[in-house]
Amino acid sequence: MKFHLNIIGPVLLASFCLLLYGLSGEAAWSASSPAGHTDTESFQASAGVNSNFFDLTAAFCSGNGVPLSEGGVRISVGGASAEYPLADGGQIHLSGLSRQEGLQLCLMDPESRELGRTEVHVSTGAVIDASTDQEGVGYVILRSDTKEVNLIFTLREGGFLQCSLLLTSQE
Repeated sequence: MKFHLNIIGPVLLASFCLLLYGLSGEAAWSASSPAGHTDTESFQASAGVNSNFFDLTAAFCSGNGVPLSEGGVRISVGGASAEYPLADGGQIHLSGLSRQEGLQLCLMDPESRELGRTEVHVSTGAVIDASTDQEGVGYVILRSDTKEVNLIFTLREGGFLQCSLLLTSQE
């Protein structure tokens, strides 16, 4: 019986240490992303290319489909937030977004007053899709091999942003 305990004890200890190492390594890696962002920074992952991250091109338009090219968008991910001015065509581009965290978007007019907002949850699935529920929460499904997604956020009455896939033609 002592022989089995002498073998099982070190194996359990080694397994426990590996588990702790894996958890602490993941936590340290996640925490290595910048805590504060300026309007020119992106939510870049510090760990290089990883399937847990994706790039987002987001277009913003009014309820009648006209691109919103004035004002900006405040993006919040975890405890970090940044403001991005809307470019021509009402678009912004974000790099290194985590598939593990949702994001909040707040559309602002040129005087930084809120026009609309939404929260977007990202998940992995067999298809790429984007939708908005009745409460105005967006849901984006990405395939595991998706590195970039194009979304359109339409400002609706009541101040919520409807999230949809932006289908573009390839020329």
